[in-house]
Amino acid sequence: MNRTKWFDRKFAPIDDNGIFSCILERLEYTPLRIQHKAEKLSGNSRHAFSTEKWSIKKEIGHLIDLEPLWYARMQQIINGDPNLKVADLSNRKTHDTDYDSSAMDDLINNFAAERQKMLELLRNITPEALENVGIHPRLGTPMRLIDLAYFVAEHDDHHLAQITYLGQWNKEEWKAYDNVRIREQDERGEKEKIAQLAEKKGKIEVAKKMKDRTMSKKDISDLTGLSEEEIDNL
Repeated sequence: MNRTKWFDRKFAPIDDNGIFSCILERLEYTPLRIQHKAEKLSGNSRHAFSTEKWSIKKEIGHLIDLEPLWYARMQQIINGDPNLKVADLSNRKTHDTDYDSSAMDDLINNFAAERQKMLELLRNITPEALENVGIHPRLGTPMRLIDLAYFVAEHDDHHLAQITYLGQWNKEEWKAYDNVRIREQDERGEKEKIAQLAEKKGKIEVAKKMKDRTMSKKDISDLTGLSEEEIDNL
């Protein structure tokens, strides 16, 4: 089933603030929906990834990453600031953070804690604040709190749908996944070895110069970290 790309989505203004509480229900239960999906995953499924995008854990990490942005934009609307905070459309934080090393439960709990901050903010707004408007920086459209809350709920569902897709992979896809992970680990190991050799080579050159100046082996060892045996072999 084809899904519309997030940046291709359009969002019409919502006129009726009377459905605001319904949207809050969606926002409140996103962590539980993720938890439900996680409980149905087994083994490698919890680490499922797509070569086109992110792993399941990174999908959850991305939701965590965006919570401060949503909260800041909501505060701006409440405070009457129309120039809503700009998002990093490259999602650099999600790409750079190693969410795959985190426990699934920890990620879900972190997301739930961040989402609770948003819910507390929205459940205590005044009727006047509901009428304030901010301009979405990418879409260029006016948004009241109800529009932004709906936008966030749809963003949640967009990534929940991707988590569902990733959880349906077959064994051949898992084999391809494992091969990619092994290759990445091997490449990291080789880079670390090269860095260590380069560092040691630098120390050896320094030690040679010290030895030429008739410094004691103990002093050379203390300064370079090389053993006295290694110094003898220079």
